[in-house]
Amino acid sequence: MASPKQFGFIHIQSPGLVSAESACSWVIVQAGKVTFEGQGNFLQAINACAKVPTALALSVQDLIVTKITLPTTSQTQRRSALPYAIQNQLAQPATQMHWSFRAKGKQLDVVGISYTHLDLIEATLEKLNFSPKWLIADGLHLGGYESHWKVMALSDSLLVQSGSHQAFSINSEQPLPWLQKAYDEAHKSAAGEPLNMTFVGQQTTGLKQWLSSSSIDVKTHQEADLFNSAGILSQGFDANSCINLWRQKPRKLWNFNINWQVWRLPYTLTILIALLGLSHLWLSNSTLQKTIAATQLQSQTIFQRTLPNTRLVNALTQLENQVLVAQSVKKTSAFLPMLAAFETFNSALKKVPDESEIVAIRFLDNRLYVTLKASPEHFKKWPKNGVLEAKFVYETKAIDNTINVIVSSQEAR
Repeated sequence: MASPKQFGFIHIQSPGLVSAESACSWVIVQAGKVTFEGQGNFLQAINACAKVPTALALSVQDLIVTKITLPTTSQTQRRSALPYAIQNQLAQPATQMHWSFRAKGKQLDVVGISYTHLDLIEATLEKLNFSPKWLIADGLHLGGYESHWKVMALSDSLLVQSGSHQAFSINSEQPLPWLQKAYDEAHKSAAGEPLNMTFVGQQTTGLKQWLSSSSIDVKTHQEADLFNSAGILSQGFDANSCINLWRQKPRKLWNFNINWQVWRLPYTLTILIALLGLSHLWLSNSTLQKTIAATQLQSQTIFQRTLPNTRLVNALTQLENQVLVAQSVKKTSAFLPMLAAFETFNSALKKVPDESEIVAIRFLDNRLYVTLKASPEHFKKWPKNGVLEAKFVYETKAIDNTINVIVSSQEAR
């Protein structure tokens, strides 16, 4: 028997990407008769056909339909040679397409779809949890042949089967003139052989007017008016001889066919160790937080006792600043007395006021560094070291016409 006793048939009516909202028609066929038909979106169609093996018909406009001849009859060799034998008919690399074929001796009827398009379709179907049994070209199932074309009018195009393995779609606002042109060229190629055409499906007013004025020997198939596009195509569908593009095992990036029972114990132990590590980390962190809180409380208490009239912002930083201030005050408090003692002693050594001149003064590490510019006579008056006002001591170093005097506290020495 050509097809299963019961199967579903879904027709995507427009070219392009398939989505849950794609316009389509569908039927359920039982024992060769349409028992249920519908029209709507793709999601409604797959829900209606979910319980039966289903054929999904794509627009022939998205596919490559052609014929080639290969000298070999080996299926493996045919699949290997096909992309190279067909490349001269294509504008894109044949290796970037998925091919399926039906052999008649050395001649192959071939249908191809780009991997990109097929991957997107499979991804959409996986999201919708739907897997068709057959993925086919719609135009190859109208029942036409070389001397008798079959034409079906869709909402925005004409679908034409012009041979047992020849089909095309005319997408145009005015498709009938293009159909006339295609027919005329085929008639010339047939060298005067009779060429008939049958329209199936519903006919618009424009189509009826064209049929009445056309020179083509045109027939209409009234019985088909009972069916939608899926119903018409299902009548020409043969599950045994159709060219099926569906990959029964779509390409996967990862292989999940693993015996999980073998790895169950190692994985369980790994997860347990990780959980124990996290628990220990949490406990350590909790203890640390408690220690930090206690230290902060202790530092705040010390701060309030030491600086009762100061607003607390950061206890540690504020206490450190107070220590630095106290040290600075202690160091700079000796500066003025040292300078006064030095000047009193230096003035007493002068015979005339301008006998010496202070060039530079520095106060560093509780020491006073004074550089004097003086005459040679004045140098002799400065001993190398001595005591100033019984509080400070000094050292001198003479270089050229300058005297470097270092004054420091006797306590520091």
